[in-house]
Amino acid sequence: MRRVIDLEGCLNFRDLGGYPTADGRTVRWQQVYRSDALHHLTPADVGRVRDELGIAAVVDLRSTAELRGEGRGPLAGEPIGFHHLPLFDGREARPENWPPIATLADRYFLLAEIAQAPIARLIAVLAEAGGPVVYHCAAGKDRTGVVSAVLLGLLGVRDEVIVADYAATQENLEAIIERLMAAKGYQTMLSALPPDTLHAEAETMVAFSNLRGGLILLGIDDHGEVNGVQDSDLMKIEERIQNFGREFCDPPVKFTLRKVELQGKSVVVVEIPEGSAKPYWLKNHGPIIRSGSTDRVMSRIEAQQLFSTAKGPFG
Repeated sequence: MRRVIDLEGCLNFRDLGGYPTADGRTVRWQQVYRSDALHHLTPADVGRVRDELGIAAVVDLRSTAELRGEGRGPLAGEPIGFHHLPLFDGREARPENWPPIATLADRYFLLAEIAQAPIARLIAVLAEAGGPVVYHCAAGKDRTGVVSAVLLGLLGVRDEVIVADYAATQENLEAIIERLMAAKGYQTMLSALPPDTLHAEAETMVAFSNLRGGLILLGIDDHGEVNGVQDSDLMKIEERIQNFGREFCDPPVKFTLRKVELQGKSVVVVEIPEGSAKPYWLKNHGPIIRSGSTDRVMSRIEAQQLFSTAKGPFG
């Protein structure tokens, strides 16, 4: 299997399959892809994406302004699902008391914090698409890199493998930046960024990996209130989560679910495979179970605060 998909219009289109997990499994090939901007696809590329790769859905992580300015490209005319899930859209403010941004890893952690809802929804799309999915931003480096770290971590891939996947963008980064700088809309944005953001060094993802949490928590709403999970919903929740593990890992990832009493109500803790990279805390109905517009990712600090009041076993 080839990891890099050679396309005329895309410079960073890659298969996330083949990566080993900490417990001896393998992420399935030809199920999920990461890419730079798909609006550059040529007619020949469209044929490959549609017929050879069998892409069932596209997830666009770019902002509304980027989508409006650059468009969806030729895939807009194809019978392929489309989900616009911008990780930031020009309105998000830095959380109160957020520490100073000193490195690109700090920027990624802030991005993950303010993009909690689209990250959770994106993973739900992956679990429900019914076929291969590709997600992308403009360069396939920053927003796409953060999402890839979350997804691979959830499947149990070790940190060092996630770091290597991120750093692989470096191979074509010069050409990617050159193309972005040729687009008027991106010239202004890129020129305003510090020079240290225009790289894909392994050290950045190493630092970012150290900031991530460890379990999935189900039954918390968007405001941190404990709604609880009804016993009648547990079977549906487990089915959806185990389906995610079956679709993307071989042999399938087997997640362990436990009920815990939190503020007098039942929530569900989903354990990540032992020894794996540590994905973000996820709350509400997590990335797999949808709960309207309130799906989002729980920060490590939020989860620790909630857990301090919980009753039940925690590892």
